[in-house]
Amino acid sequence: MVATEGSLSAAAKALSVTQPTLSEQLRQLEDRLGGPLFDRKGRRLVINERGKRALSYTLRMFNISDELEHELVSPRGSRAHTISVGVTPSLSTSLAIHFLLPVLKKASFHVLVNELPLDDLRDPIKRRNFDIVFSDQSLPHKSLDFKSVKIAESKLVIVCSAKHQKGKINLKNLSKNLPYFAFTQNSHLRFEIEHFFGIEKIHPVVMGETDESHFMRLATQMNLCFSILPIEVVQNEIKAGVLKNIKTLPDATSSTFLIYRPQESNPHILSAIESIRRRFQK
Repeated sequence: MVATEGSLSAAAKALSVTQPTLSEQLRQLEDRLGGPLFDRKGRRLVINERGKRALSYTLRMFNISDELEHELVSPRGSRAHTISVGVTPSLSTSLAIHFLLPVLKKASFHVLVNELPLDDLRDPIKRRNFDIVFSDQSLPHKSLDFKSVKIAESKLVIVCSAKHQKGKINLKNLSKNLPYFAFTQNSHLRFEIEHFFGIEKIHPVVMGETDESHFMRLATQMNLCFSILPIEVVQNEIKAGVLKNIKTLPDATSSTFLIYRPQESNPHILSAIESIRRRFQK
């Protein structure tokens, strides 16, 4: 945790312990391992070569522990290997299923899919509950326990309910007649969309904010607002005539990242990761 947070105070806060307690635990660990694991640079702690080696062994121990739990929790005689998948709210469930197809087609896997909020994704402790994660944001470069790989890029489209108006719909008129449901400040898409609005010189009324694409899509279908979403999130509704595609944003895209442990030791999880990367990675 200290390695990813960069300071004792930040790590102590994330672990819900006092800074003196964590400092003493780190001192004892460094004494036992025969030397410092971090270099002190001002107020920051930067992991050194000894620390990186210790972290490498620690991550392997965690992975082996997870593998042991998978083996013991699975019913005796079961051929299924459990893989825990996290999906951030801004990705739709249907999109996650699309990326999981290589794994779902294998009878040897038992897949557990749960939502992983962005704040939890950034928390090294909470993201350890997942073997792989699908997100529209990569992890920061300082992350040592997980790796981010881009596997897809999607165009963003402006959509409204098919109930709103028949025939061709003008974007400026749409923005005057319907409010807009925005992404929160946590999403990089928020800034790309606001940049687009500035170029187009439109100023829609913001109905609300969320990073849950499913919620946005439902509110749009009910003709409560218009929204801007990745094409894969709404393409089925557009084909079914439930939503109308008003415009594709010319320069804005949404990326999907596969996030996983680079030091994963479980061969079954490694097989799942490789299947996904082989099929989708650009």
